[in-house]
Amino acid sequence: MLEQNIKDLLENAKNISKIYEKKKEKEQTIAEKTGCNFNIFDIIGISTKEIYICRLLAELLDPKGCHEQKTKYLESFYEKFLKDNFKTIDINNITVIKEDLTKQLEIEGKDKRRIDIVLNEYNGHYIPIEVKINADEQIDQCHDYLKQAEKYYKVRNIEGNPFVCFLTKTGYMPKSIKE
Repeated sequence: MLEQNIKDLLENAKNISKIYEKKKEKEQTIAEKTGCNFNIFDIIGISTKEIYICRLLAELLDPKGCHEQKTKYLESFYEKFLKDNFKTIDINNITVIKEDLTKQLEIEGKDKRRIDIVLNEYNGHYIPIEVKINADEQIDQCHDYLKQAEKYYKVRNIEGNPFVCFLTKTGYMPKSIKE
């Protein structure tokens, strides 16, 4: 009985090893065909440098960016991250602001917080984008950014709900904004 159990255990281990090897071979084939293991950010050492990533993202989103692609990247970003929250937005009237400061929040210590990126639609939506790479949200950070957006909506007489775009590597939600 013991001998049979050992044989069964060894056979199971052998089967698991074969499955693992096949999986690794499949992953290698996919990597060779797609280049999915190539990460320029890791190679140049900035994959965890939030400031550099934000600068790059802002430049890509900017229709006037040096990439000369006009609204192409902004439209793609809109489709992926914003479309569900903003049915109408004038992509051609967006200004991208880097490190926009919160202003006149009327709460001690809340002014002059730096919003990583803002998509500012002329006389329209004001969309703060907060990027988090290996860091936690500061106390009330996104809540304050939402309050800043609400001020713009009120002044601009915009209907609808302001929105903070919170980008993380794993997709977790900000703690300071309750749904």
